[in-house]
Amino acid sequence: MLHLLQPTDPSWLDAVADDLPGLLEDHAHCELKAAQSALALVGRFGAEAPEIVAPLSRLAREETAHFQEVHGHLEARGVRLGRVEGDGYVKGLMRVARQDHRESPVLLDKLLVSAFIEARSCERFKLLAEGLRDEALRTLYGGLMAAEARHFALFRGLAEQRFGALARQRLTTLAAREAEVAADAYALSMLERSGTSSEGMADFFAYVSDLEPSIKLPEYLSTHPASEDREALAREFAATQGETTPVLSDEEWQ
Repeated sequence: MLHLLQPTDPSWLDAVADDLPGLLEDHAHCELKAAQSALALVGRFGAEAPEIVAPLSRLAREETAHFQEVHGHLEARGVRLGRVEGDGYVKGLMRVARQDHRESPVLLDKLLVSAFIEARSCERFKLLAEGLRDEALRTLYGGLMAAEARHFALFRGLAEQRFGALARQRLTTLAAREAEVAADAYALSMLERSGTSSEGMADFFAYVSDLEPSIKLPEYLSTHPASEDREALAREFAATQGETTPVLSDEEWQ
């Protein structure tokens, strides 16, 4: 069980299938980041949690091998690897994990954030393995899907080994937040695809944030990321967008 409360919207597959070089380039960068993240955890926490050193070192080597495999598919298509860009989903997940940071150890949250990243990748790789028309890529993602499931189990297992019941409780808390972060990331990607600036989305969350001190929000919003964090993420995304088209003209806003 991957502990994902919200499945990826099926239209995500259509969006990435229209830009396979972009999919592969983004994936290659994600594999590099995964290797770097595993080693960063070892470097920061290996002394206090020596049990993570060996498995995360092995994981970094495996993620590097996955990068090489994905990069090979890029080269076969005559595509050069571009520069690394920020990942709104990962940024958002890290933010929501630490919005109540006094309640949870840093290492626990980092392990569980990594677990959810692997879980979401596993779920999406399954969509790619079953839905892409390119046979070579279906085979690639079918194999990597199993690896991501194993990586999820690794991070969850390391968290439970060190933190026990607290890890299981925190997993439940972060699962609800991950679903919201994934929805926001998908919304931003759809705005980008339609050529629409995410500034409007940022303005909405700024408005909600201003209201929060004076009103009682509905209970269902209690698991959502903080409004100011959602605003910041949308503004950061807007800064990376090229030319966009307003949804409504100035006259239509009147």
